[in-house]
Amino acid sequence: MSYTELITVENFGPYANIPSTTLTEEERQSTPYSQFFDLPINLPSEETIKALMPGNEIDPSIAILPEECGKLFAPGYLECENGYCVLPQGFGFSAVKIDMPEVQPEMLQFWFPWYLSSTVHYKTWLPDMHIEMRMLERGHASTEDLGWGPELPLLGAGFMYRMEDFGITDPTGNDPDFIRFFGGATPIISPEDDPTNFEPKAYLSMVNYVRRKGTGLEWRVRTWIGVAYQNGEYILDPTESPVPLLERVRLLACHNAWEWNRMATLLPAIYKFAKENGLEAPDPRA
Repeated sequence: MSYTELITVENFGPYANIPSTTLTEEERQSTPYSQFFDLPINLPSEETIKALMPGNEIDPSIAILPEECGKLFAPGYLECENGYCVLPQGFGFSAVKIDMPEVQPEMLQFWFPWYLSSTVHYKTWLPDMHIEMRMLERGHASTEDLGWGPELPLLGAGFMYRMEDFGITDPTGNDPDFIRFFGGATPIISPEDDPTNFEPKAYLSMVNYVRRKGTGLEWRVRTWIGVAYQNGEYILDPTESPVPLLERVRLLACHNAWEWNRMATLLPAIYKFAKENGLEAPDPRA
């Protein structure tokens, strides 16, 4: 049996049927990149799919905590690179690793302003699950379905994580293949709430660690749901949800796996198109 037969609605919910929607004609006319919405979805690896199956949670002892992100800055791998669990502290953890054999470091300079500049671009990144993009005075609000219904993470409106917070001042001295590290604690609100005046209903913490692998890149994601981490202290989120925490953190890991695998095939294609047509990276603040 192929591992793709595991990707059913029973196991992976809405991720099993992406895409189920399409762009309107107005959306297609709004950007020269709308054709890329129709690119086939690149599925996560067999290792990732099997690790994120229901009931397959890892032992919490092999997870890492937010203050342990410095462990990513070393050659090789940690004991858990794909998996999920609920930690004894009361918040969820997940890890996902994605190979990006065709993505080059210079493409990342194009990617971030590109997807931030248009809701159509944001939808193209992960059809169905990415719904709307709005720029804020600080950061951006991205309405998305994390697997249990639409949420509004306010990326950049929370607490940013810096390498220095984990004792890293020379990342390439630790890992010569290091390219990029970014992340932080993000407030989540309801999509109908005002993203400029809000009380968070939940916190999501995430870090992304990018390094060279072969002729491309490797993307490693760590997320913690139900917690923020600032100045060496935890801010636990007591929010109740009809979706159990273990299932939410599993579906969040699925979101990371699907969206970054999608980026691995989407970015080289749009970058090539932009270069061939003399298009600069869009300005999301324009």
